[in-house]
Amino acid sequence: MHDAALKAWESFYVIVGSSAGALTGLQFVVLTLISESGRIRGSAETLSAFGSPTVVHFCLALLVSAILSTPWHGLGPAGVAVAFSGVGGFIYSVAVLRRALRQRDYRPVLEDWIWHAVLPILAYAALALGGLQVSRTLASALFVIGGATLLLVFVGIHNAWDTVTYVMVDRAREKQAGAAGTTAAGSPSVSSGRAPHPATRSEIVAALESNAESIATSFSPLPDTVVVTGDPEHWGPAHHLVHLTMTSKAIARGLRSGTLPLHPAGRSRSYGELIEVATTSLASASKEQLLERGRAVVVAPGASRSGLVEELVRASAELRAAAEAWRDEDLDRHALTHPYMGTLTVREMLLFCVFHERHHLKRVRASLGR
Repeated sequence: MHDAALKAWESFYVIVGSSAGALTGLQFVVLTLISESGRIRGSAETLSAFGSPTVVHFCLALLVSAILSTPWHGLGPAGVAVAFSGVGGFIYSVAVLRRALRQRDYRPVLEDWIWHAVLPILAYAALALGGLQVSRTLASALFVIGGATLLLVFVGIHNAWDTVTYVMVDRAREKQAGAAGTTAAGSPSVSSGRAPHPATRSEIVAALESNAESIATSFSPLPDTVVVTGDPEHWGPAHHLVHLTMTSKAIARGLRSGTLPLHPAGRSRSYGELIEVATTSLASASKEQLLERGRAVVVAPGASRSGLVEELVRASAELRAAAEAWRDEDLDRHALTHPYMGTLTVREMLLFCVFHERHHLKRVRASLGR
């Protein structure tokens, strides 16, 4: 009777097991192509929270299919093997949930929590329960195991497709941001560039240092007659330097104040998401608002290219030192206010600063035909 019951499920597990095996191989191909295209920018913890579990789900479905297709001498060993698989998957899914909560590259929405945490945990719990009940209630236990195994396959398919669509949407956002035009008063709208996307405190500090070096290198061969030009309503290269210096000093003062309020959400958006928000915020700002802020940027009489660059480099070092005094996890807990984007976490403000510097350097290079 027991052999006949398992025999009836043979075709089911052949289909599920072969599908899981094929999809596992396909997942490796997809991740390889994404990596080669330069689209993977998240940390290892983010990949282990949203990428690796998909492969694990497929492999567990394949394992359960193999277990129940094996010619066991009795149902006890098969049930124990399935139960252990479920327990192992349950523990792994809880660990994945913790990684998803810790990572800072991506802010999950409700759908992500359902597909990446709730459903896998339920599927593995059902496998463990079904495995323990095989020897007692064979028919119902086999349906529980079969349903849980199929659910793992569908979870893996959904999450794999979700990864691909997220990457494609992120790429479309960058193209849209990169195509944004310039606004009034020499304060251009936001564009993305192709530089790496920072996430952690150390990555942000490294990006800020790299920006300062790039700015100094780009301005060093320029004569004062090229740099110190324009006026507050028609910016020249010097105005961009002064503006970036003012921004770095202001953020550094905020970081050192010790009185920053708590952020209401306590979670940060990614660098790519900040680009989209910045693009939208600047596009919605009025011309008069931009002109008013542009007029606040004044190049002092007698300023020189070397002096302005040195001041910016010092301000950047000051900002990096202030950022390094913060613990990484605290960057998401406290808030700073941006004039157009509203309340940001400290991490979001630092990410914006990285993007802001890259953006202004790109605009200066474009204005000089470089």
